[in-house]
Amino acid sequence: MIQSSNSEKFERMAQKLQENCQQFDVLNEQLDELIAKVEEDINKSPLTQYRLKQKKVISE
Repeated sequence: MIQSSNSEKFERMAQKLQENCQQFDVLNEQLDELIAKVEEDINKSPLTQYRLKQKKVISE
């Protein structure tokens, strides 16, 4: 009986851990998408364009 109870508890915990990992995978994917959008916005920024142009002029 004790062995069965421990086994069931282990199975529930393993299932919960798997669900948590899946949730973290979804959140990581959402963060990756957000980071990509922010980087795109930064690269489109007039200030970034100006700084890149200045850097190019200085390096030439």
